[in-house]
Amino acid sequence: MTNVVFKIKEVQRAGFIAWDAVEEGSEHIVQLHKDGYACAGQYPEIAAHLLADHGITVTLNYVAALGDKLDGLTWTFRRSSGLIVIHEIPRALARLSGIIHSTSN
Repeated sequence: MTNVVFKIKEVQRAGFIAWDAVEEGSEHIVQLHKDGYACAGQYPEIAAHLLADHGITVTLNYVAALGDKLDGLTWTFRRSSGLIVIHEIPRALARLSGIIHSTSN
């Protein structure tokens, strides 16, 4: 049984907000939502990484009946291959910056 843990972090990519999953231990970076698709409790890019780098075939879609759990911002997926734990963060979709307000006449 293998346990794999990821931490989500916000990054800037081509001037836009983006997110990466960083695998604890190896520090391997998985870019999330490369195709623009995003849905809570689903991590297809992490599943693809687990297959390619660890030989673990897993679907990471939240299913309560499988014993999956959301505790605060931590998703825990229970699979026959072990636990896949993903430590999420609150995600911003946009930021305002560079706005200067002058009150001088």
